[in-house]
Amino acid sequence: MTMTESKPAEVATVLTLTWEELAALTTVGASAATDRGRPILMAVHLSTADGRLTAEATDSYSLARVSVASDAQGVDVLIPAKWLDEVRKATKVTRAPKRPVTLIIGADTVEASDGNVTLIAQVVAGNYPELNSIIPAEASYVHEFAAFNPSLLARMAKILPPVSAKDKERVWKVLSMSATRPSVWSTSTPVATALFLLMPVRVS
Repeated sequence: MTMTESKPAEVATVLTLTWEELAALTTVGASAATDRGRPILMAVHLSTADGRLTAEATDSYSLARVSVASDAQGVDVLIPAKWLDEVRKATKVTRAPKRPVTLIIGADTVEASDGNVTLIAQVVAGNYPELNSIIPAEASYVHEFAAFNPSLLARMAKILPPVSAKDKERVWKVLSMSATRPSVWSTSTPVATALFLLMPVRVS
């Protein structure tokens, strides 16, 4: 009799988020690519490290990164940005408190459920670009925030928008500004912290 070794089933990772945490993480989709020729960049990269769950998205021109406290480990997955936003909309309710949302991440699919609504999507195959190396480590310039153009302000406004009347004073802080290096800003709410990076545009 020939013995064959069976491959163990893939163990899914389960994340339980408050709806507010989920909503904060989905805002990075404002910087995801819309070009179907680059499916990896149409995804949100979800990962864990150092007690944080981080979502990031880039279209190679801007980068948005939002993180929340989490004791989860070993998460490294690409989730369609549009689907993640659909989860936010489908699980949003007017009553309080909102239901927590569970993400079940498998090898090929990701499932989101609040106990009432369940949505499933295919994870995006591929390796997300390593982005830490392009983020300046030190501040190099101080800039008047109001001087930026409306389109930039509109894009940044989608990242961690104010969640209540009490949060309207939240501001972006300049971390780095340069004509030749990426410009970086940060902001935070009681739920999450965010980083927004804009690559310099070279005009020849």
